[in-house]
Amino acid sequence: MRLRMRALLISFVIFVCVSGCTTTEQAMVRANNRYVGKNFDEFVLEHGIPGSKYQLNNGDYIYVWNSGVISFNMPATTTMNGTVSPYGSYYGTATTTGGGTLDVFCEIQIHTTVEGKIISIKPVRDTWGVWTTSRCSECFK
Repeated sequence: MRLRMRALLISFVIFVCVSGCTTTEQAMVRANNRYVGKNFDEFVLEHGIPGSKYQLNNGDYIYVWNSGVISFNMPATTTMNGTVSPYGSYYGTATTTGGGTLDVFCEIQIHTTVEGKIISIKPVRDTWGVWTTSRCSECFK
């Protein structure tokens, strides 16, 4: 009975972990469902202004929007190798590896008509999120 409960608990944990994962593609489906056909101003009012704008030959616009970068400090690891003398002195080396920062952000491309109607939203770059495997999925829930 205990083994069966353990197996059930493990299955439940795996289900919760997998069902909580979202992808860039899922985020873009949500963003397109929410904004395609709407005026670009609605997107800007909700998410902020784009970082750049490019006009196509047909008059349409391509905007690049970035969620902003969130940086996390990553810890370093130090490994010590050596010996202790009979008198209590330590002789050896210490090697530190890792550390640095991890930057998370979502960057998308928004295609609009001359009048500002959104035609499509496509991912440019998507990193790990703060709480999920996709920063874009956190921006476009």
